[in-house]
Amino acid sequence: VEKDNNIVTMITITNFNRTKGLPQLFQALALLRKEQSQNGSFLPLFHLKIIGDGELKLYHQRLVRKLCLTDIIEFVGPVPHHQVGIKLRESDFFVFPSLYETFGISLVEALACGKPVITTPVGVAPEVVNPKNGILVKPGDVQGLKDALKWMLQHYTEYDPNIVASFVINEFSPWAVGRRLRRTYQHVINE
Repeated sequence: VEKDNNIVTMITITNFNRTKGLPQLFQALALLRKEQSQNGSFLPLFHLKIIGDGELKLYHQRLVRKLCLTDIIEFVGPVPHHQVGIKLRESDFFVFPSLYETFGISLVEALACGKPVITTPVGVAPEVVNPKNGILVKPGDVQGLKDALKWMLQHYTEYDPNIVASFVINEFSPWAVGRRLRRTYQHVINE
């Protein structure tokens, strides 16, 4: 499927559990749509692709129908790991409204692909997200998420993909991790 350049594509990767913040994301999109229709404010057309699967997928699909968002939210389903980077590069920005994370590998993958992000300060996010690569929103803050989405829809092209990717590549590439491990082992050996 070719990308329609007239539609801004946001993407998220999830396993559809209670900690991923998807209901809040859907509510924020519903608020954004309501604001746009009431105020006539200009925002580009947008679309959310959700990659993943899980036991609460049906619940989330019902919520999308209830909020009348089926025309802008696509449940892609699971994709093979080797295609995740392709899907991320086909998008314009990444949304990760998680309420809790131990790390957040899909967030790091999105940044490594040069995609700006909207996320919450959970897991690794506080260490890797900064104004040059994305926006942090308080977990569960629907209004804050709506405001961040609105801003990102208008400004995502201002992010330099090389700058977005640079920190993650410098910190999490195999070479960077190898250097840190070598320093750690060297320190242990020298003690």
